[in-house]
Amino acid sequence: CIRDRDMDECDGREAVKRIDPNTTLIFLSGEEDKLINCRNSQKLYDSFPGKYKYLELFKGDHNSKRPEETIKKVMNFVASEYKRIKTTKGLTI
Repeated sequence: CIRDRDMDECDGREAVKRIDPNTTLIFLSGEEDKLINCRNSQKLYDSFPGKYKYLELFKGDHNSKRPEETIKKVMNFVASEYKRIKTTKGLTI
């Protein structure tokens, strides 16, 4: 989507439905983002059929430095997903 366009005019929701539901996805958006409305991230999150997904709306805009709390939450999610994948698929790094 581009600036000032509603998610309904884009095919992002249909595209995200075609992603393998076993894929882990992270959606991040600034609540004051003027470039891409944070509702679009929520709509993509809601459209993704998988259960391994995370949505974080943070204070800031498109180019804001991500708040420390947001970084911590995302890293916790990544760590939990790593453990899940390692346990279920025998992943080694």
